[in-house]
Amino acid sequence: MKYCTLIAAAIAASSALAALPFKNGDRIAFLGDSITQLGADNPRGWVNIVERAIRAESPEVAFIHAGVSGNKSSQMVVRYEHDVCRRSPDWMFFSCGVNDAPNGLTGKSRNRGLPLAAYKANVETILDWAREDGTKVIVLSQTPVVEEPADHVANRNLSEYNAVLKAAALERGLIYLDPGAVIRAKIAEKTDHSRLTLTVDGTHPNDAGNAIIAETVLKGLAAFKGSSDASVRK
Repeated sequence: MKYCTLIAAAIAASSALAALPFKNGDRIAFLGDSITQLGADNPRGWVNIVERAIRAESPEVAFIHAGVSGNKSSQMVVRYEHDVCRRSPDWMFFSCGVNDAPNGLTGKSRNRGLPLAAYKANVETILDWAREDGTKVIVLSQTPVVEEPADHVANRNLSEYNAVLKAAALERGLIYLDPGAVIRAKIAEKTDHSRLTLTVDGTHPNDAGNAIIAETVLKGLAAFKGSSDASVRK
C-alpha cells in the first residue's frame, strides 16, 4: 500500500469514530527515545502524522518534542524537569522501554539494558510527576526491538518491560495504547523474515511502520474520547 494511502487511513481512523480528546490551546509533549525522536524528525514519522490529525481538529495547539535517541528510562527521569515539566504540557505521550530491555544480542549490537526493577521505578516516577503537574499522560507500548517473531530473545525480553509499562499506566487510570501488539501481529503474518517490511533497520519504523503506529494511536484516542463522551452522557 502506498504511503499516502496509509496516511489517509491513519487520519481517517480518528474521525471515523469520534473527535480526539484535545482542544485549542493545549500543549502536547512527546517524551521518548529514538522511536519518538525519529517520529518527529521524519515528515512521514508517526509523531508528525498524529500531530497533523490533531491540528486538523484543533489548529491552535503546541507540540513539545522530547524524544532523544538511545534514551533509557533513567535518562528520561533526569531530563523530565527541563524537557517536559518546565514547558507546562497539558498532555504527554510517553514511550519508553526499547533501550531499557536487554536485547540478548552479542558484539556491537549488545545492549545490557536496565534491570526491570529500576525500569519500573523510573516509569512510575515519571508518571507520578506528570500527575502531580496536572499533565494527562498517554502511555504507548513498545514496538519490537527487532523485526522478528515474538519468540526472538530481544522481543521476549521486551515483553516483561511492556507488562510493567502497561501495569503502571492502568494502575493510575491512564490511557494505554498498544501499537506494539499491532506491529507484532503484522510481523507474525510475514512469510519471508529475510525482508524488512515495517522497519528501516529491524528496529526503527519505515513509512509503513510509522503509519501503523499512528493509525493505532489515533484509533485508540478516538475510541477513548467516544467512550468518555458516552459515560458523560449517562
